[in-house]
Amino acid sequence: MAAVFTPKSGTLRGLCGLPESGSVEGASYAGAFGRLLAGMAPALPADFVAVTRHTLRELADGKPCPAPQLAAGAAATGALMVTLAVRLLAGQPVTTAPKMLLVDLTGLACGPGIRVVGGQG
Repeated sequence: MAAVFTPKSGTLRGLCGLPESGSVEGASYAGAFGRLLAGMAPALPADFVAVTRHTLRELADGKPCPAPQLAAGAAATGALMVTLAVRLLAGQPVTTAPKMLLVDLTGLACGPGIRVVGGQG
């Protein structure tokens, strides 16, 4: 998931249900990102949502951050970030917050693909 924030878009605070300005003292990481996850959950794979909710519960219980990072997801999101940055610098349109962008590797892996050569199969 990725979000683009510009001076005219929504904010990360808004996406996380935090006040747009002032102190966020007393706000918890797990609570803020739990609210963000709740809004994104319908667009995400169920197993990812379950693992992330579990991780946020552990954080809320004071355990050290056990958040996993998958190299494939990091690479895909990194590629998306560079694409968005290039488009912004070129003055081309991008989707901005509060809408988020999903790199759906599962959907790509199970999609129809494209045929680039002739033949059967």
